[in-house]
Amino acid sequence: MLEQAKSEMKRDEWDIKEDMRAVQRAIAVFKDKERLADVQELIKQRKEEQASLDSVAEGDLQKALGLS
Repeated sequence: MLEQAKSEMKRDEWDIKEDMRAVQRAIAVFKDKERLADVQELIKQRKEEQASLDSVAEGDLQKALGLS
């Protein structure tokens, strides 16, 4: 029943245009090597931060602090 309701709901034009802008922006970033490198570096930093947070959650403070 939920699936039927979802399929009957139409996305509004603003939502579709917003998706189009997001795709256009992503294409622009992928075409610009400097912007892409910046994004890749940020992703790398966030992965490292997340790994540290995961270590803290697991109780492994030495690993979180880079001591092991």
